[in-house]
Formats: sequence, C-alpha cells, structure tokens
Amino acid sequence: MNVQSKVERWGLFELKLRGPSEGNPCEEVCLSAGFTSGSRYGEAVGFYDGDGTYRIRFMPQEEGTWTYRTQSSAPELDGLTGQFVCAGPSGENRGPVRTRGEAHFAYADGTRFIPVGTVCSQWHLQDGERRAATLEALRASGFNKVQMSVLPLSGELLGEQPEGVPEPFGRHPDGRLDVRLLQPEYFRMLEERINELTACGIEAELVLLHPGALGAEDMSTKDEERYVRHCIARFGACAGVWWSAVEEPEGFAGRTPGDWNRLLRLIAELDCGGHLRSVRSRPGASDFGSPWATHISLDTPDVKAASDYTRAYGKPVLIDSAGSEGNLDRPEASLTPEEMVSRLWEGAARGGFVSCGEAYEEADGGRIWRTHGGKPQGKSAARAAFLRRMLEELPDGMRYNSDRYDAATLEVRGECYLQYFGPHRFAFRGFELPEGRYTVDLIDTWQMTVEPLPGEYEGRFRIDLPVKENLALRIRRLPGALSGPAEEERDGTTESIQA
Repeated sequence: MNVQSKVERWGLFELKLRGPSEGNPCEEVCLSAGFTSGSRYGEAVGFYDGDGTYRIRFMPQEEGTWTYRTQSSAPELDGLTGQFVCAGPSGENRGPVRTRGEAHFAYADGTRFIPVGTVCSQWHLQDGERRAATLEALRASGFNKVQMSVLPLSGELLGEQPEGVPEPFGRHPDGRLDVRLLQPEYFRMLEERINELTACGIEAELVLLHPGALGAEDMSTKDEERYVRHCIARFGACAGVWWSAVEEPEGFAGRTPGDWNRLLRLIAELDCGGHLRSVRSRPGASDFGSPWATHISLDTPDVKAASDYTRAYGKPVLIDSAGSEGNLDRPEASLTPEEMVSRLWEGAARGGFVSCGEAYEEADGGRIWRTHGGKPQGKSAARAAFLRRMLEELPDGMRYNSDRYDAATLEVRGECYLQYFGPHRFAFRGFELPEGRYTVDLIDTWQMTVEPLPGEYEGRFRIDLPVKENLALRIRRLPGALSGPAEEERDGTTESIQA
C-alpha cells in the first residue's frame, strides 16, 4: 500500500493499492473508503487503474487528522486502515467552485468566482502541438472555464483522431466496442489535460454523456453508471472540475428528465469534492428544479432568459450554447463578433453567465476552436476578457433589477449600477438614485473603453449619450459621500484596453 501522510485542505489524498487484475476489475471489484476527522465523515469510491493497481482519492474539506478504512469485495483490499494530516491550503488553492446564493459562484474559501467560459469540446484529443497552442491561448485569454467532452465525439468537422490517442473502451474480438471495458490509459490521458487546465487557473467542465459520443448509445443503465462511477472516482478529488451529466439530452431517444436526475443524484452521492452539477439542455428538456442540479445550464440563443430562470428556480444560470462567432453554414455557428459580444453582455446584465463560442473553420483541415481548440481567430474572445474585468470590478452581490424593463441592469441598490443598452441607441438616460453622490462611467463594450464622465451626480439626473450601439453605464456611489454640492470634478480621461 502506497499512501500520503500529509495533504492540503481541498487537495487530493490518494491511496494506491495492489489487487486482482484478472477478468474485468472495473466491473467485478467494488472498492471504497470511509474517512473520519472528529465529527466529519466522508466517503470516496475507488477505481481500477490497470496492471493490478487500484486508487482511492479523497478531498478533505477540513484541516486536522483524518483516519480511513477501506471496504472492498476483494479480500486483499478490504479493511485497510491508516491516517493522514490535512494542513491549510497554500498558494492559489482556493478549493472547488460552489454556488453562492441564488445567482453567484464562489470558491470554497469564499473568493468570488465569475465564470467567463468557452467551449473546446475535443481539445484534449488533438496532437501535442495543437494542445500546447490551446493551453497557450487559454493562458493569455480571460477565460476561466472550459467545457469539454469526456468521450470522443463523432460528426461533422470533428475529423480523425490523431494516432496514438487511446480509446475509452475496449473492443470485442470482432472489433465491436465493449463499453464494459474501461481503458485506464484513456482516462489517465484526460487527467493530464485536466491538470494542465488547473495549472492555468481554468476550471474544466466535464460533459459525461452526449448523444454523439463514442459508446453513448451502446450503454445500458448499468454500463452508464459504471462509467460515471469511474469518472467520479478518478476526478472527484480534483478541485478544478465541474460535472455536466449530459449535453443535448433530447438527442437520447426514450429518455426522460428522470433518467438525468438519477445520474445527477449518483454524482452527488459519489463525489467527495462536492463539485457543481448540471444537465445542459434546451428549455423544457430537463428538470431545472431538480435538487441534484446545483445550477442551470441552458442551450439557447435567448440570453435574456437568464433572469427568468434565476427568478423561477433560485439558481445561478449558465448559457454555454448561446451561439458562436464563426463562418459555418449553421445559424448558431455563424454569428458576427458584434452579436456574440452583445449576447455576452446582455446575459451578464441579466444576472447570467454566457460562454463565448467561436467556430471559424480553418483552411488546414477544417478544425475550429469550439471543437479542436488551437488559437481563437475571432474578435469576441478579447472582449469577453474585457467583460470579465468589468464584472470583477463590481461589488459583490450585484443582482438583476427586473424593474428596469428597457435596459438590462445589475445593481446593489444605493451602491452600484451597471446598465447595458445593447442595440438601443438612447440619446440620454434619466436616473433617480438613493441619497449619496455618484460617479458615472461610459463603457463602450466593443471598443473596450471606460470613459469617466465629468462631475458627480446625485438625486435625479440625466446622462446624455453618444448615438452608438452596445454601450453601458456604470454608476458607483462615492465612499462616505452624503448629499450636497459636488466637491470636485473627476478627471475626464478615457481608460482603454486594446484588442
């Protein structure tokens, strides 16, 4: 038995064990462990990692001394005991991301997390050169979440899988896929890619099932649960992981929202890290109110729906399929960059979080960012980074105000307001704010400029605007300022970020 003696809070504790290798251990050997520290108790399932090696991984949530005991159907793996010390977190270790309240996210240590995501569903299956280019592009971007499919996908524009990339499942002698035989080398490869994203400070949202994924249509309920169980056991102690149980559930014939609730419940029961869980679907195709779903993941171009779903279900809303800037022959993959940016801002100003998609077909083989990674070719990625900066500069607790019907507005009443105008070219805007003095910034969401307007404002006032699309106003109360004459005018310089 190989075991650690010390691990950080929210770190990965691992037991490495030797056991039976004959037959199909993934199917025939059950393994888990119970962990105790004072009144705290947790469980973690184990998994087979090939060549007679078994692993149990656990994420301790509290500091102190933890003891453990294994349970297994294999006698040599059963009843093993020991202990380890959980120390305080170090460096950038803030724990997994969790929901906070009805509309927000935060790391386990309480640090606010504002998801500005993108989709690179198959980047982990590309050749080394393209994977390196993807990581370099992500490090230089403002993205802090990437959605990716655990299993290889098939279909238009996916192309052939590079040589040397293993398959997730074994094969029958006649070449047919055998979904009972999970291939450890494939999942080890995926683990390496997840760790690379974590090193870049990027969360990995793992889509477990997709109707176009290899083996998805061949799985029985038992096969499906075995596969999900393996993913949870292997990745559930990694801090930077989110679970998307299924994408496009409407593509699975004969399935109901109850089937996906069953999977979400299984994930919740097995995941020692307590990671975020969702089903990404079109409106009406899944049970958004499920207690097993931590947040709502929408597939819709209607980003204005974010505020409606938060209000209806009391959960944060992500829209990972609002469309993509691109040049493909499908409406959802041929948005102009201006429209993509407008959807990012409109969704954000309605209290949601919209992923920035890109689907420009490259000349050398037809690969696209949304599927294969590489390097973004469009103009919206830089503006997504600007949006993230603008959101991070807002105070915590900003909420959508449904009373302002003509312009999407986030606010902390009496403290800060962000109002986005989208395609409307208002000549002016009128405001009546609570007692205090305020400063106003004019934001050009396309040019990525922040222009402080001269003077200070209080009570009822009017802001004249240039006749342009996609502008926003940020209004902030001066600290400690009471009603009264403005003391001095602000410097009217313009703050800008270059694309």
